[in-house]
Amino acid sequence: MLLNDLYAVIEKKIKKHLPESFHELEDAWIVGGAIREIIVNKKKDIKEIDITANIKHKDEIEKIFTKKYGESHKVNKKFQTLRFQSQKINIDITYFENSIEKDLLRRDFTLNSIAWNKKFGFFDPLKGIKDIENKKIKYSKKESIKNDPVRIFRALRISSKHKFSFDKDLKKEIKKNKHLIMNCPGERIRSELKKGFNINSTNFAKLMIETEIFEILFEEWIKTKECKANSISKMNVQEHSLKTLGNLKKITSSPGKHYPRWASQFEKITKPKWWMYLGTLLHDIGKPETICVKESKTTYPKHAQIGFELIKKDIEKLKFSNEEKNGIEKIISNHLRVSQLANNEREPTKKATNKFFRDLGDLSLFFIFLDLADASAYPKKVTKEILTKSHLKIHDFLFESFFLKKEKIMPKPLLNGEDLIRIGYKEGPKIGKVLKKITDLQISEKITNSKQAINYASKELETQ
Repeated sequence: MLLNDLYAVIEKKIKKHLPESFHELEDAWIVGGAIREIIVNKKKDIKEIDITANIKHKDEIEKIFTKKYGESHKVNKKFQTLRFQSQKINIDITYFENSIEKDLLRRDFTLNSIAWNKKFGFFDPLKGIKDIENKKIKYSKKESIKNDPVRIFRALRISSKHKFSFDKDLKKEIKKNKHLIMNCPGERIRSELKKGFNINSTNFAKLMIETEIFEILFEEWIKTKECKANSISKMNVQEHSLKTLGNLKKITSSPGKHYPRWASQFEKITKPKWWMYLGTLLHDIGKPETICVKESKTTYPKHAQIGFELIKKDIEKLKFSNEEKNGIEKIISNHLRVSQLANNEREPTKKATNKFFRDLGDLSLFFIFLDLADASAYPKKVTKEILTKSHLKIHDFLFESFFLKKEKIMPKPLLNGEDLIRIGYKEGPKIGKVLKKITDLQISEKITNSKQAINYASKELETQ
């Protein structure tokens, strides 16, 4: 791309977000990701802008940005980064005391060490523009990775997003210093994982595996390379898990293509969260620990049940939220639930269907997609044996239950714990057990109104 073209794109995509008086400051620059993204794809909208400026401009900059965007807040203690934001843009501002050149040389990669301002145009001391055009990721200085190993994830993310390759020297530094990752705060690593899986989950995961970063985060992962995925195929668990993730991404991106009958209904459901893709990659993590070979037949008894316990300490070290931790546990522990329903070769009862949706909650539809992705990740012969017509009918049955018969399958409670406590019964586990029985009786239509529910509860609680 010619520099004149870049100027035009900056005018259109970036300049409009900045106060006009900002461009009058001679030592204030737009840097980093926004410049990189415009060079890579001039049509892409910019959602984040990084600014670095001489400390002498500090008061003036904060005054003009506060006037345009209101109050700021700090987002990085080390560099004292200030963030101004609106619904359309985040603007992060840092300051330097020496020169713009020294500021750029301290940055992670050459493609992030490019600056621009209206007065001087582009300042590119490390030839980052050329590296972007050549689709190469190079470090700004040799110590870049060693000084901050979390930068490895940033390199993986950029590579997975734009299909850039690592310079040979950067590859060496990643290999040499990858073990230092676990000395970094778990919160920072989790943040980078979230960004990577959100941008391109399959490519990001593949690069983490190729660079052996993933096995540093999750020690059990290294065993998946030597463990067969099933009795028939030559594929190992690692290959199968990565292929499952790739399949899942395609299915969740356009579910209507795989299940045309429900295409209009899928428009109402939310897209998977990043940790669901991570959970998918880890879904068979328990197989190496449970593999059992008898008479040439390979099985993995209880691999779903023990899988999460094998990585629990790793998840906790990375400071995942309770939602993320519990969600990943649910994915690993229940990834066989749909196939277990399908293996009965008959339509599930109302009670079994209710239990499926009640246990899996908001993730219910995700597990149907995961079942298809998992089965399709084996060689074609194995996939055909799993995804029989009766198996796929269960998928359809579950979608129908969720979209068209939800009130029958998951009826609204006729009674809750507070109702029973108000009547005079003591709070405790007995109430929970009785309420569960009432739900089962509702599903079988043996209890149809609140009066019947109260009578049943009273009878049960008085006899216990």
